[in-house]
Amino acid sequence: MVASGTEMNIIKIILGIIVGVLLAVVYSLRVIVLMERKIARMDINLIRIVNKLYKVEEAEIAEEKKIEEMLNKKIKKAKTSSKKPEKKKTSKSKKTTTNSAAKKASKTTKKKTASTKKATKKKSKKK
Repeated sequence: MVASGTEMNIIKIILGIIVGVLLAVVYSLRVIVLMERKIARMDINLIRIVNKLYKVEEAEIAEEKKIEEMLNKKIKKAKTSSKKPEKKKTSKSKKTTTNSAAKKASKTTKKKTASTKKATKKKSKKK
């Protein structure tokens, strides 16, 4: 059986469609592979960025720990130094003289601070 001219044309058309579909599939696979490579590069770059940020964050955390340790040491030293040794008991007459002297000194400092406040208020009003 020999195919006639119209049948040959139909076969050529069908083969052309099949080849066209195969070429479209190959082209789409090529595009998919290229897109996958781009996404893989983006993933690698993201991982690099995250690693850099992680290193920076670790350095900051280590620095914060050092600062906290220094502050804790200072606080402990301040607490131990603030503990005053017990004073020897003195007679009442010595206490009253020191208390009255302290009261007089505090009164004079209060007067001085009040007068300086008044002077600063006057200066600020003039301006």
